[in-house]
Amino acid sequence: MEAPIYTVAQNVGPSVSPSGNVGPRQEVISLPIAPTVRSKLLACGFRTTAELETLGPIDLSKGARSASELYSIQKNAKKVVSFCADLDRILGGGVQPGHVTEFCGVPGVGKTQLCIQLAVDVQIPPTFGDTEGSFMVERAHDIATAAVKHINNIASKKPHLDAEGAGLSK
Repeated sequence: MEAPIYTVAQNVGPSVSPSGNVGPRQEVISLPIAPTVRSKLLACGFRTTAELETLGPIDLSKGARSASELYSIQKNAKKVVSFCADLDRILGGGVQPGHVTEFCGVPGVGKTQLCIQLAVDVQIPPTFGDTEGSFMVERAHDIATAAVKHINNIASKKPHLDAEGAGLSK
């Protein structure tokens, strides 16, 4: 099976490969490669294929992180706790912001309630007290109460909605 032939729109002059072949020098931005690979090459400062031709694997790995370093970053990342000790333990301390966590289950098991709980929990300052000391439980209660009143108000104007059935009280 032959390798596919790509045509490249941007040629920026001749280049000599390590084998001595002369060919067009191409801009990295125009190479038919995955966008993530292209952005990583550009972020490392590579602009043309001529800059890549003489490099080996170690040279190309500049800016890469080791598995140990990535593990350490992941392990020490802040987590949003669900306040369900068993679930938080299974999730390695909670749900990590910026990552996708999928919750699956049969209807009625509580997936939506869990997501609502996490949406509230993510607002709680780390260690239940932000570094400025300005978090006030009373204000959080006032905001939550106002949100419930707002939902009840919307539900009362739309008879097909039942705020009480959704677990909201007046």
